[in-house]
Amino acid sequence: MSGSGIDKAPKLFIYVAWGLDLRALKTLALSSILRSSLPADRREKQLELLRTRWQHFIAEVIEKHSATAVERAASQPVPRAA
Repeated sequence: MSGSGIDKAPKLFIYVAWGLDLRALKTLALSSILRSSLPADRREKQLELLRTRWQHFIAEVIEKHSATAVERAASQPVPRAA
């Protein structure tokens, strides 16, 4: 189901309904893995997967919002000198 709308919907719901910021989302994800009943070897694999995916996610957020800020700035009229 990876990549499906079903897979993404709960994550969006948690963020919107609980008003979590990125730090809280990461803490929630880490805690859910650390407190799971997974065997230690699988837990470590899941933690590594989370670290990798989190880094990619943050890079995408930075890229998207940096581009948005540049576009906003570019669309602003340049004041004329008096």
